Amino acid sequence: LSNNSRINVTNPGTYSFDVTLQVENNNSSDTAVTVWQQKNGSAIAYSARRFDIVGNDDDVIFLSFTHQLAAGDYIETYWATSNTSLNLHTETASSPHPGIPAAALSVVFQSNS
Repeated sequence: LSNNSRINVTNPGTYSFDVTLQVENNNSSDTAVTVWQQKNGSAIAYSARRFDIVGNDDDVIFLSFTHQLAAGDYIETYWATSNTSLNLHTETASSPHPGIPAAALSVVFQSNS
């Protein structure tokens, strides 16, 4: 991890990325959010996904990506919306559950071919 957002790889190969975002829409109107990945600072073609979030509701977004990477490459996940009332939502721990993160990421090395 570098720059608080870059997932760096040291070995070339195929990697899978599972991204989970917990979003909260504090506006009564439904709104769209777009999520995509960038490789080495450039958007990856056709990696964007659009989700419609119901007004005054929370939702969980799950995405799975697979990318061929070279040693030293990095991946970042971005999200955008036109609604300033939509945010990544986290919750502090309260009995009986632990804290809930706004974002989670899993990276798995698949193969070196």
